[in-house]
Amino acid sequence: MRPIKFLMCSLVLGISSGAFAGSDDSDLRAELEALKSQVKTQATEIQQLRAANGDSWLTQRRAEEVKTLIRDVLSDADTRASLAEGGMTAGWNGHFYLSSEDGNFLMQVSGVGQARYTFNRARGRPGSVITTNANGAVAAANNNATDRNVAGFSVRRAQIRFDGHLFDPKFTYAVQINVTNANNNFSPPAEDLGGGDIQIYFDHPGGPDIGAGNNSGDIYLEDAWFAYEFADGWTVKGGQFKAPFLHDEHVSGAHQVAIERAFVTDLFTVDYTQGVQLAYDGQLVGQPVRIAGMIHDGSYQSNTNYNSDTTDIALSGRIDVLLAGDWNEFEDYQAWSGKPMALKVGGAFTYEEGEGGRSTLTDTTVPGAGAPFVGVEPNTVDVFKWTIDVAAEFPDMFGLSLFGAVVGQHLDGNGEPVSATGAGAVAFPLPGIVDGADQWGVVLQASAFVIPDKMDAFIRYEYVDFDGVVFVNMRDTARSSGTTSNSLYYPISGPFDDRVHFVTVGSNYYFHGNAAKASVDLVYVLGSLPIADSGAGLQAAGDDQVSIRAQFQFMF
Repeated sequence: MRPIKFLMCSLVLGISSGAFAGSDDSDLRAELEALKSQVKTQATEIQQLRAANGDSWLTQRRAEEVKTLIRDVLSDADTRASLAEGGMTAGWNGHFYLSSEDGNFLMQVSGVGQARYTFNRARGRPGSVITTNANGAVAAANNNATDRNVAGFSVRRAQIRFDGHLFDPKFTYAVQINVTNANNNFSPPAEDLGGGDIQIYFDHPGGPDIGAGNNSGDIYLEDAWFAYEFADGWTVKGGQFKAPFLHDEHVSGAHQVAIERAFVTDLFTVDYTQGVQLAYDGQLVGQPVRIAGMIHDGSYQSNTNYNSDTTDIALSGRIDVLLAGDWNEFEDYQAWSGKPMALKVGGAFTYEEGEGGRSTLTDTTVPGAGAPFVGVEPNTVDVFKWTIDVAAEFPDMFGLSLFGAVVGQHLDGNGEPVSATGAGAVAFPLPGIVDGADQWGVVLQASAFVIPDKMDAFIRYEYVDFDGVVFVNMRDTARSSGTTSNSLYYPISGPFDDRVHFVTVGSNYYFHGNAAKASVDLVYVLGSLPIADSGAGLQAAGDDQVSIRAQFQFMF
């Protein structure tokens, strides 16, 4: 209103000044009165328009919307007031979380679910009848499994995780639980393929299974640890977690490009164990490094008591050197757009000194042999594992991601054979073979985006040299006698190959990154595989095999 009056007055003054120069007073007054009347009329009209516009927005519908908004605001205020009374905040920061008002206490909740279909076609799949030689060693397996095609659905992972910090951000913790596959009758395994209890080869078709699950979908513990950063970059960590060994094992099963980790990883991994770790995350001669050393119970030793582990002592150490990019880039195998180029190299070792004393399986009958079986090497196998790996990501080159690793292990059985016990028992001395073996494998993997950040394609090649023996750490595998044996060690014979190649190809479609994706891949095994990996859809078989896998994954 004021700007209009100002303009009108200016106009009046301008007209007045011109009028005074060429008109008499009476004409000027009449003209001025007319202008005043016009301004008054326009002011009245403007007031009426403002009143009309001010009332028109408050329709009945908008009134209801305002009422709803007010109720929501009041409800949110009540919630926040309630949390504030308890000194707590809650929300979403990439995960659901609860936090104290001062930030000294934090609990994040996250989870992973994987629903999978697997089809496997294998020729020469061994049956349940195993033939032994005079020394009790496996001579051959009857190939009486007539069904060459095996297929079905499974829930591979159903994890829920709680992590955060206590008292202050330097004191961190994590607890993670999972649900096992319904696969066999042993105790729950450690997380992912390499974990846990291994089926004895004469009790299950095809030999030991490095990917076996548990019966009836039991819930079991994976991570259960605490850590404290006592100095800048220095952290001590204790409890149950994955030992610092293989890079591929420390990339979450939900962040892979293939549906499962490599067979090489599952065969050589330390996996979940229990112990204490000292780690450093900082600079070494001006280069970003991560170094970790751990004293633990040995491979696959999740959820064991102090007197049930497989070793007298076990040590692991790992070092990673960051040459470019950021550490966070190596938490998955996808080179997302907008990220910097990243490159790192790493190496690690593990030494496990086998448990002293001798524990054997007794009173167990070999199917078809008709005699008690004493066939597992006593707890004296020493293992030295090593690995070297390289990982690189090039987001600007079609999201190219590369990974390569060489891993191996030396086995030393200390030359202590198992003797037969009981009438008619079958001895299993493994002369010569038990004194040593050197196994090794290679993994090479590449992936790239076909549609940026939405669809990728990948290929992975693997090679394993078993060096003539099958060796798998295990626990709680005795059935009838209740005794425990901690390693399965026997010569490769019969239809099985000593050297096996694997080729895996596939693709992922990312709805919301790894949080929601659909995947399909195909694994072709070139050779007869002496060890099953059921979690990866692979069977022990006397010839080549193909496994096709499809999966939908969600995370929160």
